[in-house]
Amino acid sequence: MYNKSKISMFSKKADEIYEKINPGLCSACGGHLYFERVSLDYNENDKIYVIDDVPAFVCEACGEIWIPKPVVEELEKLVKAYSASQKTQAGEEKEPLLNG
Repeated sequence: MYNKSKISMFSKKADEIYEKINPGLCSACGGHLYFERVSLDYNENDKIYVIDDVPAFVCEACGEIWIPKPVVEELEKLVKAYSASQKTQAGEEKEPLLNG
């Protein structure tokens, strides 16, 4: 069974930076990519984290979502830090620290 937690991240100020690194074309179908903030489900240790406002490139033709590598790395760090913060020395979970 999965536990579902919600995390919001990434400042809107970074949008201009991500727009500049737009790869342009979808490598799955060749369609054009546009910048959009999406919600993702991230599975880690039998939990599903719903992460809102993730900077991504979406293909207008096939809908494929492309996440820039720096964003993926930040997502992994965030989820690991959040998961670690939920564990006490006795192995019990605390109240959620992040709410979306």
